[in-house]
Amino acid sequence: MNTTLTILFTLSVVAAFGGLGLLSYGLWRVVKRKEEFIFIHKGGFLFITIGAAIFTLMLMLSGIVLSSPIENHLHRFMAVFGTLLFGLLVSVGVSAFFLHYYKFNVEKKFNKYGNYVAFISFGLAILALFLLIDGYAYGGMIKFPLPTGIPFNKPVIAFYALFILAGALLVLAICDHEFYKKYGRHGILEPIFYVAFPAGIVGARIWYVVGNWTRDGFNEDFLQVFRIWEGGLAIMGGALFGALAGILYFRFKYKKMYSIADGIDLIIPAILVAQAVGRWGNFFNQEVYGAVSDINKWSFLPYFIRQQMVIYGEFRVPLFLIESFVNLTGYFVIRFAVGEGLKKWREPLDMGFLYLFWYGLTRVIMEPMRDPIDNMGDKGQWSFIWAIIFVAVSVVAIVANHVIRHQLRKRKPALINGEVIESEIIDEEKKATIEVEVKEKGDSENVK
Repeated sequence: MNTTLTILFTLSVVAAFGGLGLLSYGLWRVVKRKEEFIFIHKGGFLFITIGAAIFTLMLMLSGIVLSSPIENHLHRFMAVFGTLLFGLLVSVGVSAFFLHYYKFNVEKKFNKYGNYVAFISFGLAILALFLLIDGYAYGGMIKFPLPTGIPFNKPVIAFYALFILAGALLVLAICDHEFYKKYGRHGILEPIFYVAFPAGIVGARIWYVVGNWTRDGFNEDFLQVFRIWEGGLAIMGGALFGALAGILYFRFKYKKMYSIADGIDLIIPAILVAQAVGRWGNFFNQEVYGAVSDINKWSFLPYFIRQQMVIYGEFRVPLFLIESFVNLTGYFVIRFAVGEGLKKWREPLDMGFLYLFWYGLTRVIMEPMRDPIDNMGDKGQWSFIWAIIFVAVSVVAIVANHVIRHQLRKRKPALINGEVIESEIIDEEKKATIEVEVKEKGDSENVK
């Protein structure tokens, strides 16, 4: 039996690489050569996609069968079915995303469908991922607490750093696509990313050090400031410094090419997505949790989340998960409910200011709920105070933005009307002059 499974595993590896190679070739052929969408309708691209998905699933399934000692049939089913579903949804989602991302010669309705398929596939893939992880967790193949990085026994690369990077890259992809839809070019924001991301990391460290200057002993050992690998990054400072660096560089590089207001409204709210992803780094570190609670009240959560939230022998409220969900919701509210639904009433820069409001309000509510061990500052009020400042500044900025632009619009028609009146007077004078000249010329000819 083991020999059969080994052969199946080997064949699946070969088949998977072959299928993914064909998938990559299909995407390259469509995107680079800008072929017609009919290529997909003929079945070639669809066949390649399905083939790659099936081969990849075979690889995953054979790997599970080979390595899984799970005895409970339900738990084994969760692991196998979750893996199959996850592989299929990711494969379909990636294909649909590429088709939507590169808007080549394609009918509008098909591009719209591709967008829907990508969103639905990735959303369901997350649920499938939870299902397969729960299968392994129930089967005893995952031990808690979870490792904090790679390698598992003695981490060198922290999962927290990987989640921060993943969130930043996801935001880059989202914003780059937004700019592509508006300006017809990909890659506009890449130079800004190379400035904003490092600035965000530095800002996150500075924010943490300043907030915990005496609490963590930075005032006694200044060299500790540079030991960033030991942990100590504040998302609030990272978002603020990264956003400011990105805005300044955007204005310097693209001042005469693209609207800075469009850049702020499209990019800044997307930071909420990066923060939502980054919070999962706190999950692995067992950070950002609340008070002790009855684990049975949270039975709707995946099993592996509940087990990881057992800290010091008691279940803690998973504030990281709540904040992650709220941040993700905030992005969709600002980008679509406000950005599209209230387009007639919103002003440029409103969406950027709404990011400060949403995130500030989220932290105002969440900070008092956190375990005091995670609160910054000597009195644990550093983040709470700055969250209030964020909310206040955003409200004042939005009101001022509307008032100032309203006043400018009131003045602009008067100037325009004045120019029209002046232009009309000049035209009438020219017309009268021409009529006089024509009349004089006619009289002169009659006299002759």
